[in-house]
Amino acid sequence: MKQSMTPQIKCDQAITPPSEYALAHWCDQMQRWEVPFHRFLTTTTHSHLVGQFIVSYWFDCPIYKGKTFMILQMPKGMKTQPIENIINSEQLQDNDLVKVLETFICPEINSNRVESKYTSKISLEGVNSQSKLSLSLRETNLQRTRYPFYCTLPSFTLKN
Repeated sequence: MKQSMTPQIKCDQAITPPSEYALAHWCDQMQRWEVPFHRFLTTTTHSHLVGQFIVSYWFDCPIYKGKTFMILQMPKGMKTQPIENIINSEQLQDNDLVKVLETFICPEINSNRVESKYTSKISLEGVNSQSKLSLSLRETNLQRTRYPFYCTLPSFTLKN
């Protein structure tokens, strides 16, 4: 009887599906977390995960003291609405699909933190680790606005 020459493959570790990373921000007006449609473009080094938005129209929102952001990890291809449903519900703690990797809370933004009147960068430190979220700021130029700055072009660095 002829034996098969097919090698036996033994896998000691679980295969994890590919992930994507999204930005979530608390919207005061809507009183809920919102997630932009676009996902971060990411690069992994031996010590960090780095993600960035490459154009400003991917994300734009007011920024102020206490504005909160989250970096989320989810399976590749997951739609925005299910992500928002999960993070705006009680299901977030017991959820296997969406994981909060880090939370960032904006400090007071004053003229000392802003490099230029028109565009500037601000860097927020993560609540739980040595992670950073960088945002480009621009003045709103609106006379009677509650928020003097808008932020765009988020990028993050998370320690592995």
